[in-house]
Amino acid sequence: MVADLPLPGSASRFDYQSLESGTGRLFISHMGAGQLVVFDVRAGHVIANLDGFPTVTGVLAVPAEHRAYASATGDHAVVAVDDSTLQIVARVPGPRFPDGIAYAPEERRVFVSDESGRRDVVIDAATNTVVAQIELGGEAGNTQYDIGSHCVIVAVQTANQLAVIDPVTPTIVRRITLDQAVRYPHGVFVDASHRLAFIAGQESGTLGVLDLRTLQLRQVLPIGLRVLTPADFH
Repeated sequence: MVADLPLPGSASRFDYQSLESGTGRLFISHMGAGQLVVFDVRAGHVIANLDGFPTVTGVLAVPAEHRAYASATGDHAVVAVDDSTLQIVARVPGPRFPDGIAYAPEERRVFVSDESGRRDVVIDAATNTVVAQIELGGEAGNTQYDIGSHCVIVAVQTANQLAVIDPVTPTIVRRITLDQAVRYPHGVFVDASHRLAFIAGQESGTLGVLDLRTLQLRQVLPIGLRVLTPADFH
């Protein structure tokens, strides 16, 4: 252990977190409290505890837009926060149950998993408006951007698939059906530099390692617990 640092609020569920490496600000979703915690990893203390994020799940810092985006499932909305003032600048309605968030930099589009809505919702970062809703054919797990292929990858958990989305059109251009050894894929983490994706099989308690060059599973690791996202291991 390097440090044991207190966080504000009750000991209720925390969910996603996202680091803005340039400033050292870590955005943490305190799902049980409906708050977004902003932690300075360099100073080692909380600098803000923001209200207005009921049942917050996904969060993503996007330095290119000077924003942090958070999924407020209690409001069925995605909330945009100015990363300097830490003020809410937009609340974008649309998703039924917003969850994981990804950002496609060239298109300046934010992609949001709508878990129970069975779709991915696409938001224009310049206008904070919904520009597309992509039907997935199953419940949406996590959404990630792969800089290597310039595509968005979404776990379609009830179909046991990954959907590959072209962020320009934006449409599904490929589906990858996963082996039953990785069942109910919810979490996805993309290691773009090594051309790998790590996929959390929630029902199987396994972690699948997908080769992004061949789109084949390279390895399946038994975890032995109910894993939600690969970030749970960090």
